[in-house]
Formats: sequence, C-alpha cells, structure tokens
Amino acid sequence: YWTAGRFDKAEQLAASAAELDTRVLGEEHILTLEHRNLMALIHQNSGKLSLANQVVDDALARSVRLPGPDHDFTLNLLNTSAIVLVKQKRYPEAKLKIQEVLRLFEHPYGDHHESTLVMVQPFLFHVHFRSSTQILKDFGAVFTSVH
Repeated sequence: YWTAGRFDKAEQLAASAAELDTRVLGEEHILTLEHRNLMALIHQNSGKLSLANQVVDDALARSVRLPGPDHDFTLNLLNTSAIVLVKQKRYPEAKLKIQEVLRLFEHPYGDHHESTLVMVQPFLFHVHFRSSTQILKDFGAVFTSVH
C-alpha cells in the first residue's frame, strides 16, 4: 500500500503489526521496533512529520535499552530520525543524529565499508531538494568530522 501512495491503509497495517508484536513479543522486541520504524517512515512520507518524529523517538528510546545503542537496528532508527528531522527542516538536530549514526556505524565496519555508506545513502537521498552546494555547506562537516 505504501508504494501505491495509500498511506492510510499502510498506516493501519503497520499499526496492527506493531500492536500484535507488542502483545506477543513485548515493546522492546526487534520486530516490534521494526514495525514502529516502518510506521514512522509511512508517517514521514504522508507528511505527518510530528507524528513520525514521535513514533521514531519512542522506538529509539526502547531500542537503546534493548538490543543496545550500537546495534544495527538502533542505528537504522537513528537514521530514520535524522531523515524525519531533515524533512522538518531541523538541520542542526539532523546533523547531530547523522553524526552519531556515522560514528557508531564506522566503529565496527570502517568509514569506507559498504554498510557505512549504505547508512548514509538514505539520508542524502532525503536532502535531495537542496542544492549540492548547500548540502555540503550544512552537512559536509558531518562526514569529515567522523574520519
């Protein structure tokens, strides 16, 4: 439904999945958090940015406790949070989030590892509406400061 632009139906399905996961697996289980991340992305794509921010922040708080602050999924949630903040034009906060993602993701993999670059790609995609010069001006320090 999401790819067809039927965000209302996609939201319902993701919410149902997260609710079922919560009842069966618990609030901090990775599948529950994954569905909450999906809900945040659906809200973000449908323009419900404050709701997206709320959902991803809640999932992120749970993910930091379990599976842990440097787990791949927690980093994915941080990345989603940065994307939502960019959509809200909250660039300084987004910059801090992506710096944290890169810092944590580089630690196990290195700065040129495919996985590190994959984490950066969605973030850059979501700032496509800005000129490359402006992106480099605002976010260039993010990428050089973690090396």
